[in-house]
Amino acid sequence: MRARHLLPMVLLTASLRPAPAGATVMLHRSADELAAMADAVVVGSALRDARGAVSGVARWASGRIVTDVPVTVHVPIAGPWAAGASLTLRLPGGVVGDVGQTVAGAPVFRPGESYVLFLQRLPDGAWTVLDMSAGMFPLRADPVRGLLVHPSRAEGITFVNPPGPPVVEVAPEGEPLAPFVTRLRRAVH
Repeated sequence: MRARHLLPMVLLTASLRPAPAGATVMLHRSADELAAMADAVVVGSALRDARGAVSGVARWASGRIVTDVPVTVHVPIAGPWAAGASLTLRLPGGVVGDVGQTVAGAPVFRPGESYVLFLQRLPDGAWTVLDMSAGMFPLRADPVRGLLVHPSRAEGITFVNPPGPPVVEVAPEGEPLAPFVTRLRRAVH
């Protein structure tokens, strides 16, 4: 009799335990909002190593793994770099020896891809992508429309919509780069 009453209590207790987070949760922001918040905005791509993979050096920093990824600036939109300049971005996660750390929503550069990058300066002077992978918009060439900016992949991020009107997104089919850059330059000044 007593065991029969214990089972519902065990099930209730187990159901009240918080589940582990499966994603990074953040406020949904438009490209204009990201530009206004960013310390710099560039069009750039990660350097590749001899094998063609994205170049980067993972290391321990304050008890966690970060990866420093060198990026070439193709189009400066706002910030201290000129076209052709190099900068290093510090990204969360990576592999050092036999230990790997992943962070849901962390920026991931794909070899050969260029991105509009919304950048944040960290207190120690290093640079990172603002709002994780939500702060990098991939570019794709279209034979008719030219170079197009596409919505952020924002992989591993769950967005919370802010109160008020819906967030204006980049069109799913992409937006031409030149007017997008002009719009961002207005947003940062």
